Amino acid sequence: MTDVTFDPLDPAYVQDPYPVLARLRERDPVPDVGGARWITRYETVREVLMDHERFSNRFLDADSMDAMLFTDAEARRIVDRRRKVPPTLIMVDPPEHSRHRTLVNRAFTGKRVVAREDRMEAIAGELLGAIGDETPFDFVGRFAWLLPMRVIAEILGVETRDMDRFKRWSDDALAALTPMDAVAQRRVAASSVELYDYLAARIEHLREEPGDDLLSGLVQAAEEDMASLTTDEILSMVVQILIAGTETTTNLLGSGVRLLCEHPDQMEMLRDDPALVPGAIEEMLRFESPFSGLFRVTTEDVVLDGVDVPAGTTLIVHFGAANRDPARFAEPDRFDITRSNAREHLAFGEGVHYCLGNQLARTEARLAFPLILDRYPKLRLDAERSARWAPSVVSRCMKELWVRTD
Repeated sequence: MTDVTFDPLDPAYVQDPYPVLARLRERDPVPDVGGARWITRYETVREVLMDHERFSNRFLDADSMDAMLFTDAEARRIVDRRRKVPPTLIMVDPPEHSRHRTLVNRAFTGKRVVAREDRMEAIAGELLGAIGDETPFDFVGRFAWLLPMRVIAEILGVETRDMDRFKRWSDDALAALTPMDAVAQRRVAASSVELYDYLAARIEHLREEPGDDLLSGLVQAAEEDMASLTTDEILSMVVQILIAGTETTTNLLGSGVRLLCEHPDQMEMLRDDPALVPGAIEEMLRFESPFSGLFRVTTEDVVLDGVDVPAGTTLIVHFGAANRDPARFAEPDRFDITRSNAREHLAFGEGVHYCLGNQLARTEARLAFPLILDRYPKLRLDAERSARWAPSVVSRCMKELWVRTD
């Protein structure tokens, strides 16, 4: 048993979880936290991620997920109006996962991402232009979420005027993975119904008037071969694309700017030599992983770091803990944009479930950071307001990051 006691939703832990995670790695690397086993060491996290047969992504079916998330009777009544949507990509295993991912990958191939680089850079420039010389401003609210949301909206063919709603729907989809009170459950339930109703209507429209966007492509695939892709499966995929295409980049941009402001020597190094940007992004991903971790379930009895873990046990593979493991990264709590092995991080997972939005997030960040540093030579944190993190078991997301530019 561990002598490290903590609440993963405690504000102090949410603000800085790494001292606790370090003690867990050293004293009890597979602790039982709220009924789930946390995996905290790099090599063990990687072992779990690479083996989808012993460590399945199918930790809950749709009915069980709803029962777990929506314990409030009114929330259940609301969500029961939603059509039964199959699990997303992060909750299925091959061969079903392989079939779906092949279709979704159309949005994130290297060729498609490169083709959108000019547009991504233009959007970033427009957003910075709209901020202008305003100071202080909330970097997350004014830039970090707007850039990826506008990019993914164009990929999906979503109207720009609907972006605020999509942001809310995306936030609520992630919030659902953290324990909620009755009020929050009802909000998230209503949000999920709104999202699926919106997408269902959009799909029906695209059956008659398809475009050249990803959603049209998925609809056409379903029309051409109903055995290949159902309407409900399209809905499930779009939810996954929405989260993968926005949340990861938002968290990376927000954390990256905070880290550079807290390490002005690293910021100046990056400003003087833009060739360091790709490596800096990898170090940002390692140091402050956009997702803390994801769920798995054991399909057989296993031993992890000396702990007997029976079949049917829920695991949280903790990327944030693994990426600060001194057994893999020297001086892991030191932010160093020239770190030679930074790209060995597990921020995007590993194996068949490697994050499908990884190349999009990296590209958006690679284009955005030089623009930000060039535009704001005096960029720094606002001394009167600290970064505000969202409490979550799986996401490492800042809700606000106030900066000054004067």
